[in-house]
Amino acid sequence: MPLFRRSSDRRRSSHQPGAPKPDRLPRLTKAQRLLLCLRDGDRVLGHDVAKDGAVLVAGLHTVSLLAPTVLGEPADHLVDQAPWHVVERGSWSASLGRLVITFVDGRPDLSVELQPTSPVLATVRERVQASVIMHQDVKVRGGTARVVLRQDLARSAPFVQTVYGQGVEAQDPAVAGSVEAAAAELRESIGLARA
Repeated sequence: MPLFRRSSDRRRSSHQPGAPKPDRLPRLTKAQRLLLCLRDGDRVLGHDVAKDGAVLVAGLHTVSLLAPTVLGEPADHLVDQAPWHVVERGSWSASLGRLVITFVDGRPDLSVELQPTSPVLATVRERVQASVIMHQDVKVRGGTARVVLRQDLARSAPFVQTVYGQGVEAQDPAVAGSVEAAAAELRESIGLARA
């Protein structure tokens, strides 16, 4: 058997040139790409169309949700867009077929119904994990505070982010002291100066 085949030896495909491949999503339209306003080297890594027609877009630096299509036409607005370091977590419910993305800055969750085989699920997981350098859960009065050393993926700048559990008073001096000690420990572990 020869190492190389001539082009005439290739098996013929039933796929017609120009027709979308059946197992692939349609590309984002030019209008949808313009709505994303990708900056600072951001680019689309993956996307999927939710059951309601909304489009979840996982970029290199951001996650975005475009409004559902209306009468087959792409929507004309961006529902939300956030850098990955603002995403607290993406939770997949296989029984509901729903991905819920929660944020650390208080904005409303993004909730989309997707197929369990959606490739964007793995991309969301990978991007959130890429923004987390390390974390430490700290037992404090009233519950737990998660101190996270993260990076803004657009700038590669590490910073400390704290997520307080329900019932934890961030202004409590004992809580603030424990959180600052954990933050200093995380910074020191990667060679950052104390803030």
